[in-house]
This record gives sequence, C-alpha cells and structure tokens, in this order.
Amino acid sequence: MGDMRRYHAPLSASDLAELAATFRAGGILLIPTDTVYGVAAAPGNAAALARIVAAKGRDPSKPCQLLAASPEAVAAAGIPLPPRAAALARAFWPGALTLVLDLPQGGTEGVRVPDHPVARALCVAAGSSPFVPPFAGLETVEHKYSFMTLDDALALEQALTADARVLIV
Repeated sequence: MGDMRRYHAPLSASDLAELAATFRAGGILLIPTDTVYGVAAAPGNAAALARIVAAKGRDPSKPCQLLAASPEAVAAAGIPLPPRAAALARAFWPGALTLVLDLPQGGTEGVRVPDHPVARALCVAAGSSPFVPPFAGLETVEHKYSFMTLDDALALEQALTADARVLIV
C-alpha cells in the first residue's frame, strides 16, 4: 500500500503546500466539503480522473462537479458567470448550491464554491483552479449515489493508487 496520510484541521501552511503539490502532480485527495467527502483530482489530469472513475465504477461519460475557492476563481478558469448565475452565486456561495454553467467551448459544467474552509483553502493552495470531486459514493444502477461512512471512503481511497492521500478533519 502507498503513502496514506491523515491531515487534521486546521491545516498548517506546510500541510496545504504538500497537499497542493500532490494534487498538481496527479495525486488524489479525499477532502471534506460542506455536504460530503469528495474524491478530488485536478480537472486537467486525465490519468488521475480515470483512476477515480475506475475505482468508483463511475460512468466515464458523466461529468464531474468542479469546486472553486470563489466566484472569481470560476471566472479565472474561463467559466463565465452570466448575470443571473452571478446573482445566485452572490446569494448562496459559499454553500451547497451547484450552478450548471455553459462552457465557452460548448457543453455545461456543474460548479460550486463549498462552505468548508479546508476545501476552499485547498483550491487556493492548488493555484485557484477549480477541481473535480466525484462524491464519495459508489455508483449503482438502483441509486445515483450510495453514500459511504468514512471507513468505506477510506477503503475506496485504498483502492485508488499508491499516490492517494487522505484528509480527515
């Protein structure tokens, strides 16, 4: 088994730097958000995303939600916030609201600014880029998500790869 580490909040600057470096290098993180734990990878890292999809038995054609540190980080990632979406973001972000936004290159993306300081701090530490957390749940035919206990999420994390990290708050 690879390097499995547990980090406890509040995260130190060195913890954030290490986690951000792991994330940018293609690592996978189990992170808390305001609603669930998410299995996170950099959105531009196809190999890391493929490992998550395979470990979860997720349909690879289903898009993953992006998390961002702020509405400004969403705009910096090239995802426009039209006026109505910007008004909703001002009213409900940070929080559990996911906005499905049109992408300039076509298609849509679900984007959220979580109301969890660790998730937002990791977004900032990783370079203010949104990142992708398929929720810590197993895909099934009967249910969209079967949410797990933290022990089950840790077992899923073990199935990912040697470079995965665990974050527990």
